[in-house]
Amino acid sequence: AEMQFEYLRDKAARGESFLVVGRCAEAVLGDYQDLISLFILGDKEVKCERVQRLYHLNETEALMKMRRHDRLRKQYHNRHAGGKWGDSRTYDLCINSSRLGVEQTTDLLYQYVQKRIGQK
Repeated sequence: AEMQFEYLRDKAARGESFLVVGRCAEAVLGDYQDLISLFILGDKEVKCERVQRLYHLNETEALMKMRRHDRLRKQYHNRHAGGKWGDSRTYDLCINSSRLGVEQTTDLLYQYVQKRIGQK
């Protein structure tokens, strides 16, 4: 984890623009003014249907996969970031993608990022 964090800090220090999914980026890069930190969540039922479709699992298998992955994400984050995984106070924006669907949520997030970039 520390090697990953150092890599992210080095990229940010060089002024590079990049996207990080997970990896405690909101904590690791929290001191960088240009950081845009997003937390995307979804309703259990909608997530389950998507996991079933993407991984060809039945409902029970999908729910088990979701629980396992969420538990591991939470443990990793809470161990390395010093805060609680999903705490809305550590993100610029939190959004439930189940409300708009993946495509419209992506569009909304793109607009948000563009507006933030435009403020410079």
